[in-house]
Amino acid sequence: MKTFSALAALLLLAACASGGAIDDPVFRAGYDAGCSMAHAKREARAAMTAGQPELYRRGFASGLSACGGEMGR
Repeated sequence: MKTFSALAALLLLAACASGGAIDDPVFRAGYDAGCSMAHAKREARAAMTAGQPELYRRGFASGLSACGGEMGR
């Protein structure tokens, strides 16, 4: 139950931080990519976000965090 509550809070914070952009297809694509690469090497994640718009990178960071990855790792 704690995990569910924490995930719900994280999603709520991500929605607030994104300024409503969470429904944007660019944000969503970044989120999905970040989640799928949560356990990839840092270099691979950096290559995935290079040259992408800010909204994609914000989605990527949110997805990465939600699925157990860390930006600094």
